[in-house]
Amino acid sequence: MTAPNVFVLKKSLSGSSSVLSGVPQGSVLGPLLFVIFINDICNSVCDNISIKLFVDDVKLYIAFCDTSSPKQLQTAIDSIIKWSNACQLTVSPTKCAVLSIGKRITMYDYTINSTVIPRVNNFSDLGVIIDSSLTFEPHITSICNKARQRAALILKCFTSRKPKLLTRVFTTFVRPTLEYASCVWSPCNSHFINMIESVQRNFTKKLSGMKNLSYSDRLSVLAIDSLEKRRLKSDLCMYYKILNAHIDLNVKDYFLFARTTCTRGHNFKLVKPICCTNFHLNQFGIRCVNVWNALSSNIVNASSVQVFKRLISTANLSC
Repeated sequence: MTAPNVFVLKKSLSGSSSVLSGVPQGSVLGPLLFVIFINDICNSVCDNISIKLFVDDVKLYIAFCDTSSPKQLQTAIDSIIKWSNACQLTVSPTKCAVLSIGKRITMYDYTINSTVIPRVNNFSDLGVIIDSSLTFEPHITSICNKARQRAALILKCFTSRKPKLLTRVFTTFVRPTLEYASCVWSPCNSHFINMIESVQRNFTKKLSGMKNLSYSDRLSVLAIDSLEKRRLKSDLCMYYKILNAHIDLNVKDYFLFARTTCTRGHNFKLVKPICCTNFHLNQFGIRCVNVWNALSSNIVNASSVQVFKRLISTANLSC
């Protein structure tokens, strides 16, 4: 299907030309047309291969077991290349990467048009650096370095020394860097927790009148939470969104509801499975179950996400 492409400059119109591939950029219908244009790419991949799309970014993955092999993933890559050639979309092998996750890594050279796709130990996916062991150490190190640089610039560039003002700037320009997608990478290792917290700890200590106060006292005076507590609140908000179908995710993939109803607690009680390793214990769907079950009924049954956030800010999360 072709569409006329006309440019307008003041009151002058250019001649029309047909768009033989792609979609017009900068138009209102551009995003919708692009989705329609690439929507059938999923049909070119077999059912045993998982495919995820975000704009023009495509991810293919498979869990290797007795019934799967690297050749199946290579077949899926070949199918994607065949689809892209038919749609006149060129895939660059140098912009692609292979990331194997797990202890038992199957070494296999995946190719695009006979060109081997480079293998990496970590890769940035929508702003989060995923590493082969899922420790998220590269991501945490990266965001901490970036946050420290921004925090230092705030103290250097602002002439005002008012703690409230500088804290507001910190929470606006630095803290989001340390909290983006924290539900994915929130650490359980004390070393990483302290590394992240040190950014806010060091910044608040350099504010006027805060040097001789403890970190908890500084947070109280400045009326802000620790970053660890904020990550906990973020997890609980995500629990609320998933359990109340505000996000298109399958609840059963993350949580198991308690079968018995008791007089105490609320109607969204979750079961915490038995965990043999700390890695399993600190997975997203498990690490906050105790705190979630301890919340009061009026918080869990909040009428909206905004109400839930307001109520959770006043709740006692010391458990």
